[in-house]
Amino acid sequence: MTKLIAAFVFFGLTPLNVSAHERTHVHGLAEVSIAAEAGSRTAMVTFEASGDSILGTERKAKSAQEKAAEKRNLERLEKNLPAFVIFDPSLACLWQTKELKVDTHGKHADVEGTFEIVCQTPLEQGSVRVQLASAFPSLVGIKVQALIGPRQRSATVDAKNSVATIKMGDDK
Repeated sequence: MTKLIAAFVFFGLTPLNVSAHERTHVHGLAEVSIAAEAGSRTAMVTFEASGDSILGTERKAKSAQEKAAEKRNLERLEKNLPAFVIFDPSLACLWQTKELKVDTHGKHADVEGTFEIVCQTPLEQGSVRVQLASAFPSLVGIKVQALIGPRQRSATVDAKNSVATIKMGDDK
């Protein structure tokens, strides 16, 4: 796992220990980073988006009603994320949430999540497909970075390119 953290830093992938205000805050845009060691069946996935894209607001939840709405939206993200970051079904992957939170700083809020993906088959034998999520209509773009062993891939999903597939193995 130490190598995985080093890969995030070395290749500019953004782990959650970098505070949200140190990253670019763009409304309607999410960033997904996927990292795994070569031959691994386990990957770490980070998800980051401006609060308005997922929560519908950017200010800190104060009332019980606002806190309940925030909790519902985070649960909706947790449930729907595997439907718009889709690992190849032949890999037989399971998602596990490690952390999912709202980081509020100043007038801005970001949704941040860390997930562990555990597959039955090594990740290089498959791909990941990313598409915009109908569950979050305010989310209009997703920047994806994948680092699987020595291979780095990236793609952007937006209104012009609503689906992107990243092959995680060699380009043979």
